[in-house]
Amino acid sequence: MYNSGAIATHTDATTAAEMPRSTFLHRVHGRRSAEDYNKGRQLLNTAERGILVWYCDILQKTGFPQSVKDVYKQR
Repeated sequence: MYNSGAIATHTDATTAAEMPRSTFLHRVHGRRSAEDYNKGRQLLNTAERGILVWYCDILQKTGFPQSVKDVYKQR
C-alpha cells in the first residue's frame, strides 16, 4: 500500500499494517519476514517432506524402521 502511493506517511502505513514502525521500515527496504527467510533455508519442500514421511511410515509398518542416517541417505 505504501509503495503504490495509496498511503502517504509511514505512520499511517504502520497503523494500517498493524506492525511496529521499525519492522515496517525494514520491510520497505527489502528485509524478508522471519517466516519467509526460514522457508528459503529448508532442505525439502512440502511435497518432498510428505513423500519422505510416507516412505518412512511404510517401512516402519512393514518392520523395517529407518535410522536417521538411513533417511538422510534417501534424500
